[in-house]
Amino acid sequence: MATHALQQPSSRERRATLGFLIAATVIGVVCAFGPIWMVRVGLAVALLGAAASVWYSFKEISRIEILHRSELKAVRDRAAEAARQHHTESMELIDTFTQRYKAHGEQLGNLREELASRQQELSTLRGNLVSTQAEADRRAERITELEALLEATEAKLNQNVVTLPRRPGPLPTAAELWSDGNHPTLVDVALLRMPELPERKRA
Repeated sequence: MATHALQQPSSRERRATLGFLIAATVIGVVCAFGPIWMVRVGLAVALLGAAASVWYSFKEISRIEILHRSELKAVRDRAAEAARQHHTESMELIDTFTQRYKAHGEQLGNLREELASRQQELSTLRGNLVSTQAEADRRAERITELEALLEATEAKLNQNVVTLPRRPGPLPTAAELWSDGNHPTLVDVALLRMPELPERKRA
């Protein structure tokens, strides 16, 4: 808007300066063909037109310089604003990436700790499995040994078992067991007629 406001008076002043310079030139040329006083008037008019043209020219140059400075300042302000905005966006983007990097680093650290814990648990389970298998093998061997020992013991017992013969006939009466009949204290073992036992086999 400032540029448009400065362009309107500049255009009017240019037209006015051009018209005044043309008029002074025409008057000077016309006066040059007259008497001496008219020549002097024409010269004065020409000098006045030249001075006015120079003044308007410097004024126009000054306006152009002001316009150029204002436009250059606007360009610099826009560039500075764009640079500030770009810097702000860049810093926000850097902060976002930094936060994501930290979050990913923390997540990676947690995953590494969890992996180390799981590996330790797996090693413990493997050790327990090996120990359990060794204990199971040891117990299986012990059971095998006990079964063999049990079979050997049963075989020995079967070899040492003796069948006792039964006494033939009825059992003796009390009168036959006590010979005197009064308050018996001794038993006539011969009357029992117990069969002889076979000699036990030695194991």
